[in-house]
Amino acid sequence: MLSHLVDNDIANTVFVTGDYHSFWQAGLRPDFDDDASPLIANEFAAGAISSGAGAINENLLFGKAEYGPWQPAFNFIDGSHNGWGLLEANPTGLTVTYLAHDAKSRTRLPKATVRFSLTPGDPQVDVERL
Repeated sequence: MLSHLVDNDIANTVFVTGDYHSFWQAGLRPDFDDDASPLIANEFAAGAISSGAGAINENLLFGKAEYGPWQPAFNFIDGSHNGWGLLEANPTGLTVTYLAHDAKSRTRLPKATVRFSLTPGDPQVDVERL
């Protein structure tokens, strides 16, 4: 799929995924083993709202999902919280905010933890930790 984007000069591609019970964000390249390979898309994966939080396999193998030996490198990983992502898109750009919360608490409010911004024509994501 990533090669298809390159071969057909398709820009401004974003993948929005979920059901992994953790938060992830990474830029995507057609060749993950080559850091000189062009950045062509971005993927945003949001956490689970109420299911068990965390990437269990990564937590068991590496202590926390954040410590894994990932290729490509991720801009953000949170394998410890529940929550969701808020995506706002308009002709001038895209913003994705991840909101984390404690699904077991009846009183604790969700908290924005990170915000990603993309400008049309530029696949480099800006990351703002909140």
